[in-house]
Amino acid sequence: MRGAVRPEGYGRYILPLLFFKRLSYLYESFDNTWNDEPPSNGNYWSDHNPPDEDKDKIGDTPYIINENNVDRYPLIYPYGFVPSPDVNGDDLVNIKDLFQVSRAFGSRPGDVRWNPYADIEGDGMINIIDLYQVARDFGKTV
Repeated sequence: MRGAVRPEGYGRYILPLLFFKRLSYLYESFDNTWNDEPPSNGNYWSDHNPPDEDKDKIGDTPYIINENNVDRYPLIYPYGFVPSPDVNGDDLVNIKDLFQVSRAFGSRPGDVRWNPYADIEGDGMINIIDLYQVARDFGKTV
């Protein structure tokens, strides 16, 4: 993660980060830079689920924070994401992981059921390959 305050003391250059809830104190009083030009890109926002038709792992619609703050290149996957059959991150591949993948089955970025952690193949779709990988490692600790 990185972020640097501009020398003038106003605004911030913020990328790439993971935001799991709106952090209003970061943008209420400043105009911030939320993204860089590709391939550096922007940030992952857990409350933003844009489509990714070109499958470049960058959302096709910007994340609008307010009229002065927009992340034009929101990430589809959390920054530093490494696919794992342990979808829920409890260090054990079990029925909970199978449930997460099956619940997201057939989804792509932008779909209501999309879960980036269930995309074990990292190909932008939750399908039988993702289910197979969880089933293959069922019962293992990671």
